[in-house]
Amino acid sequence: MSDPWQFSAVGQESPATNAQLAVGTAVGTAVVTLTPASRALWIGGAGNLTCTTYGGDSITFTGVPAGTLLPLRVASIGTATTATQIVSLF
Repeated sequence: MSDPWQFSAVGQESPATNAQLAVGTAVGTAVVTLTPASRALWIGGAGNLTCTTYGGDSITFTGVPAGTLLPLRVASIGTATTATQIVSLF
């Protein structure tokens, strides 16, 4: 199948072109650094999300439902995160 957009420039408003599992079942005791920073996070398992944005702000999202797409540029995910199956889109 051909891609009609293969030669188009990718900008900030463009959809993500890559994805990686950032957090599986638990964050644990170490901060998860996202390299590169995300364009959005998919939350697969409900819970709280503690993160640091690309701009350096720390924030906690409480009670994020499973199946939520958060359009955030996130640099790292904190250890207080209880949400699971978090996918970084970039």
